[in-house]
Amino acid sequence: FSKLQLLRPGETAAPGTAGGKTGTPSSQASGSAFTVTVKAVDDNWNPVSSTDNIAITSSDGQASLPANAALVTGTKTFSVTLRTTGSRTITATDATNGTKSPNTSPSVTVTSAPTVPTLGSPANAVNVSSLTPTLSANFSSPDNSITGKVTFQLCSASDCSTVLQTFDSSSTTLAVGASGSAAYSGGTTLVDGSTYYWRAKNVDANTNASAYSSIRSFVVNTTAVTMSTATIGADGTTVTVTWSADLDQTQSAVSGTAFAVAPNGGAPIAGTAANVTYPATNQTQFTLSSPLNHLDSLELTYTEPGSGDTIRDLAVPVGNAASDGSLTNGSITNNTADIAPSVPALVSPTVAAYVNTLTPTL
Repeated sequence: FSKLQLLRPGETAAPGTAGGKTGTPSSQASGSAFTVTVKAVDDNWNPVSSTDNIAITSSDGQASLPANAALVTGTKTFSVTLRTTGSRTITATDATNGTKSPNTSPSVTVTSAPTVPTLGSPANAVNVSSLTPTLSANFSSPDNSITGKVTFQLCSASDCSTVLQTFDSSSTTLAVGASGSAAYSGGTTLVDGSTYYWRAKNVDANTNASAYSSIRSFVVNTTAVTMSTATIGADGTTVTVTWSADLDQTQSAVSGTAFAVAPNGGAPIAGTAANVTYPATNQTQFTLSSPLNHLDSLELTYTEPGSGDTIRDLAVPVGNAASDGSLTNGSITNNTADIAPSVPALVSPTVAAYVNTLTPTL
């Protein structure tokens, strides 16, 4: 054979033609591997069997190139990764016999489109306790050497056809794999109780952009969680409170002393210092320091702790904490056992005593 032929993706060998190949070579994404085929050919581009060693080089100084390898019956494929955007070339050289003519590809257009970001927070369909929620996603690109930013859209329509704001991550030089975030600051004030939607795309330092991600939703909820009902257990001391929303059960160090029950308008009976428990997703339970009675009319109060753990819902990034509140008797079920009185102890007159009256007092 007299020379080498290098074929890029999109090119096909055409022996006997002036150029020796047909087709339009495709551009390549920065950081993504692709294969080139090297053939030993004669002067008219006809394939010739050979086992010479082939070296692959490139005008891209950042390229990842294969080690030298021998042709197998005159042909061999090599994996190449170009990293520098712009026009780059690839050259096949015969490392065994320098008299064979090398072959350099036409310029390869190297693009660097980042990949679609992985969304961070908020998770899909959660409650968000802020009118200026912070969105986050990871910057990603096939080119590990490039930096970029995450561009967010916050929308009022489920398909993001109505965009309230398009905004960039606070850092615009994110490394690949880094998380980018930013808070909504659009002119439209978000409405408590309403559902909103968001998505993100990656944009690199060369302004190449990925497609937008899938769309997530969230509900703005800034309303404090409140007590709905309460039940007193048969023992008269176990109190189970049902709340208006599911609770953050990581708040495990809330003392029962935050609660008290007042029977019949009298002095309140405080909960014990033992921490409340969570018997259900929307319930707390505590123990009173002394028992109630079956027919007591009750009022339950909750006083928000001044520091530390508190009763709060599952909204992100921080749950809505319960404020001071109370429940009246109509919202409280008193299941305290109706206990029969014990046999009385007789006082007077004593047994077998003489009584000097016809109308004795007992």
